[in-house]
Amino acid sequence: MDFEGPQDIVPENVKRVAGQYRNELIGLKARIDDKFCFDPNYVMNELRILGDELDMPIAVHAPRSRIGIDTLLAYLKAGDVLCHALAGNSEVMEVLNEDGSIRQSVLEARERGVILDLSHGTNAYRYETAETAWKAGFFVDTISSDLHGGNINGPVFNLGVVLTKIRGLTNKPWHWILKKAVVEPVKLLHISDKALELKEGMAADITIYKIEQGEFSYLDSKMEERTFKEKISACYTCMGAHVYLCR
Repeated sequence: MDFEGPQDIVPENVKRVAGQYRNELIGLKARIDDKFCFDPNYVMNELRILGDELDMPIAVHAPRSRIGIDTLLAYLKAGDVLCHALAGNSEVMEVLNEDGSIRQSVLEARERGVILDLSHGTNAYRYETAETAWKAGFFVDTISSDLHGGNINGPVFNLGVVLTKIRGLTNKPWHWILKKAVVEPVKLLHISDKALELKEGMAADITIYKIEQGEFSYLDSKMEERTFKEKISACYTCMGAHVYLCR
C-alpha cells in the first residue's frame, strides 16, 4: 500500500489481521520509496513497534528511498529482511561506500542476523552494482525473483533466469546458488513445512531443473545486456503424487 500520511497506518487493524491469519503470515512489510511514502522514518518507527508487539519479522522495500541504508538498517533486527539489496537505484541505499568497501552498517546488520535479499523485480537488480559488490566481498543472503505480472515478460521472466544471471556474475557452483534460493530462505524464515533434504518415502516437494550450455542474453533492470554461457531452467515440479510441467 501507499503511505500518503499517518492515517494510512492503523495499528489496531494490522494487529487484528495478524491475529486472524497468524498461521499464514510470515511477517510485516512496508514500501518506503519516496514515491509511495510521505515519511520513511515515521513508517519505519511504526513498523518496528508493530513487529515487536506481534513478535513478527519485518521486511522493507526501499531501493529508491531518501532514508539512506545506514538509517534504515538501524531499524532492523535479527530475522528482518532488507529487500532489493543490489538495486543500484540510489547512492544513499548502496551497500558499498564510495571507495568500494562494504558499509559498516551492512556488516553490522548481517552480524546481528538481518537478512539481505536479492528481490530482482522490475527495477531492482543492476549488473554493475551486483558485480562491484561481489568484487568487494558482498553477496546477498537469499536469492529471490520478485516475479509478478509486470516483469514476467522481462527482465525477470522466471527464477531460473535470475539464477542464470547470478551464475554468470559470480561463477559460483550451481549448488551454492540453489542453496541461497531454496535452502537459506526456508532456514532463515523458519518455514516449518518445507524439507531441506530428500529422503526415500517422504512426500515429494521438488523442482527438477536442467542446465544448458550456449549463449544466453538477458537484460538487468537498467536495460544493460549481458550474455552468459550457461542457463538453468525448470522442467517440472513434483508435489505429492502430482507432477506439473513448466510452460
